[in-house]
Amino acid sequence: MQHAERFISWRPGKGARTAVAIALIALVPLTGMIHFVSGPTIELSAFYLIPVVSAAWYIGTRMGMLIALLAVADWLLVETQLAQREIRLGDDVFNAAARLVVFLVVVWFIHLLREALDRANRLARVDPLTQLLNVQSLHELGSMELEKAARQRCAMTAIFIDLDGFKSINDTLGHQAGDAVLCAFAQALRANVRATDLTARVGGDEFLVVMPDTGPAVAASIAANLRSQLLETMHSGGWPVTFSMGVSTFLRPPVAIDVLVNRADDMMYRVKDRGKNAIAHEVVPA
Repeated sequence: MQHAERFISWRPGKGARTAVAIALIALVPLTGMIHFVSGPTIELSAFYLIPVVSAAWYIGTRMGMLIALLAVADWLLVETQLAQREIRLGDDVFNAAARLVVFLVVVWFIHLLREALDRANRLARVDPLTQLLNVQSLHELGSMELEKAARQRCAMTAIFIDLDGFKSINDTLGHQAGDAVLCAFAQALRANVRATDLTARVGGDEFLVVMPDTGPAVAASIAANLRSQLLETMHSGGWPVTFSMGVSTFLRPPVAIDVLVNRADDMMYRVKDRGKNAIAHEVVPA
């Protein structure tokens, strides 16, 4: 079931897009050839929808329209060859135009369905307010990074961040102001970590950064800079919010992503117990 879902949701990369496009374009004359060989008594023309729908779904609307045009032209050519006559500018052209309209309508509906699926997939993977990863996505992607780190024998780091004073924002200024704080925080968080890092909202005011291939020195530098930038963001917004940050660096990747997360969470609570608004960093030896 999961393999089917992945196949349906699959988006080919740049190189794969070209290969898929070539294959689908080649499928049009192949369909026409089968149609011609089978003769006029066997109706195979509906099979032209296969490359049209596939192109619209996996590549995009423009490619779907292009293949629809090619399919209609090929269909018209095969029919005239089967009838052993020239193309008539009246009925033949009208029929081809009608088929093209139907194909284009199909392409448009496929476009709408694909957009709806992509939107649903995005919503299922991210926190709707901050647009950071949700817990489920963090565990899926974090586990993949953990497996890669284990193969390459790289260090991994997690930073657990709790917003000190956030509850008072909600209590005194209202949830709208609290949402503004979280959105500003998330934007600053994304801007001050690397593209390879995973950023997630794991609780109401708790956030996590998983950093693959990150040793103690780099982790300490990133955490210090991140805290500085986040404090500046809160100061600019006039919000009395600080940050308790727990950092855990495993020189050898742990057996599960939960181990990494829980150790960083423990370090964050150590900061809380010592008065908040600081960083606690542990290095777990290999």
